Amino acid sequence: MRRWPRFQGFYEYARGEKQEYSGFSRQEKGRRTESQDITGKTSPEEKEEAQESEYRSLDGCRHRRVSHSGSGGYVHQPGWRRRTRDRGYGIDISHHNAGDIVWDSLYVLTDKRGKTIRDHHLAKDIRPVSFVFIKATEGVSMVDKDFKRNWQDAGRSGLRRGAYHFFRSSKDGEAQARLFIKTVGDLRFKDLPPVLDIETIHRGGSRKKLNEEALKWLRIIEEHYGKKPIVYAGASFAKDYLSKDITENYPVWIAHYEKDQPAFEGWTWWQFTDKAVVKGVPGLVDLSVMRK
Repeated sequence: MRRWPRFQGFYEYARGEKQEYSGFSRQEKGRRTESQDITGKTSPEEKEEAQESEYRSLDGCRHRRVSHSGSGGYVHQPGWRRRTRDRGYGIDISHHNAGDIVWDSLYVLTDKRGKTIRDHHLAKDIRPVSFVFIKATEGVSMVDKDFKRNWQDAGRSGLRRGAYHFFRSSKDGEAQARLFIKTVGDLRFKDLPPVLDIETIHRGGSRKKLNEEALKWLRIIEEHYGKKPIVYAGASFAKDYLSKDITENYPVWIAHYEKDQPAFEGWTWWQFTDKAVVKGVPGLVDLSVMRK
């Protein structure tokens, strides 16, 4: 369930609070926009809806512009290192990851302070990226313009890959599922399950509608692919807004930053930072681990 050039004109907002913004939010995890509809154009309907949307933040998420510096954020908390050092790292990307990705050379390098870096001469620890989630679709008409290339390149690299859909809570869940299926097509046996990225209740939506439409998407995707989809959300959002029909029946990918562990029981994936430097990826990226 984030994550790219950052959009200008936003307001930083505190954890758990709704805030107004100008432009597009990092909350949409790259998930905005210049994604395209299936005709190859940005949907005016989606542009208008994005401008009017209200957002609730993920735990600890920060809005940021992309940096091309040689180092990323600190990830050296004792609990973090203890819980992640023996697990495989994964990233999630979209068209907002500007520049070419070196798919056969993706590594997480950390220095003696626990900061992610690019220079292998300064690295105390070097670990390969073992899986990647790639944005495919959003809402009922938007297709990430780099999905096809990213999907094919990730497949050729041998990485375990998964595709994600950014959920629009005000749109029909079935229509969103059909767009995802049409865009992604068949999955390989080794591919990760599809991901439903749920980050906000959009204007005109409600908690009840969000859960009803999300369950439509999840059930259609599970039936089509024969795999239980993954649900991505922030820890507080998952606890406060997602029903038990979702959180107790589907694997959960939790976003919770700068913590020793996510404040959510039963997580399967944990996105623990949104400002990592990963060798082979321009700018800053989200970094996750999979629970053993």
